[in-house]
Amino acid sequence: MYSPDISQHSPRLYRLGRRYGVPMTKVADRLIAFGLQNLEAVFKGQQEDVTESARLVAEDPTPYGVNKKSPIGDCTLDGATQSLCAAVSDLTSLFAGQPQVPANSRDLCHLAISWAEEFERQNAGETWEDREYLEVIETFFHDHYRAWLETAPARSVRAA
Repeated sequence: MYSPDISQHSPRLYRLGRRYGVPMTKVADRLIAFGLQNLEAVFKGQQEDVTESARLVAEDPTPYGVNKKSPIGDCTLDGATQSLCAAVSDLTSLFAGQPQVPANSRDLCHLAISWAEEFERQNAGETWEDREYLEVIETFFHDHYRAWLETAPARSVRAA
């Protein structure tokens, strides 16, 4: 199944989904299904033939998770922890694009973690099939960022 963290790396999926009014998860699922039906075209020019075993590996619906190898290394975190880490990463990235940030980097870390925990609680059980993850986390961030700016003492805020 599609994982929302792919959105960090696939802005084109997001734009396609917005253009055609289809959730990004469905765009990803449709493109993956098309690719699986057309592996020979997808891997055209490869040295080795596309075999049935390659097809079975590609069709394995098991998401990366506990003790599964990912393209960038082994991950031993459970799914909830991975999801929390992704939210922290996304919120930190959103902070980086703002004109003002916490003066103390530890405060930024605290805010990102605290907000990510709240985001995860609010969206527990969400499959992101009918809502766009990026839109939801960006809206969440901007609401919290505005509230933080309104209440943060001037000495604890600096220009980015």
